[in-house]
Amino acid sequence: MKSIIFLSLLYFSCVCVSKKYISFADADGTQTVLRVDSCYYYNTRYYKFGEKDDQVQQFYSTKNDCGNWEETNEFDASVLTIIDKLPDFSAAEYSYSDAYNCELMQDDAKPMERIYPIGCFKYTNDTSMKLEVNEKSITFNEYSKLNCEGDIKKSDVKENKKCLELVKGRFYIYSDGTKSQIIILMAVVMLLFFI
Repeated sequence: MKSIIFLSLLYFSCVCVSKKYISFADADGTQTVLRVDSCYYYNTRYYKFGEKDDQVQQFYSTKNDCGNWEETNEFDASVLTIIDKLPDFSAAEYSYSDAYNCELMQDDAKPMERIYPIGCFKYTNDTSMKLEVNEKSITFNEYSKLNCEGDIKKSDVKENKKCLELVKGRFYIYSDGTKSQIIILMAVVMLLFFI
């Protein structure tokens, strides 16, 4: 019986951790990541990205829900790549577009997810950025030079894990880089320890 439970937990943890993603690099050094075959809300529409023959497929919903998919090429396919796992990141930005209070109308829908690298990264041609993350807030420090040298040109603090209306009618949640996969694996290991 214990071996069946162990194999089931091992399979579950592998399935949870091995989900593929569609990724595209943003001009500001961040990266947008989307789970394959998941429904995403973006600018009043629902989208889904898939994989077929190592190529990215793009779909939008014809009925404004997480179904009724029709293939599209709205996003530049040349910048979309398939990745097997998320890179390590310091923080994530979840864009809910116009969904008031970060509440999406479709239960299956997810907000667009943009991740920020760990450490210093190139932000513009002349500036760099480094994040300071704690339980309550995320501070975005933009430096006047590359490699996070020089003066801090701009410092912007966002509350951690709280819905924010940053621009009128546009809602976001910022979260630290705690990965759910690590938490799942730790739970599996702890469960196995007690079996």
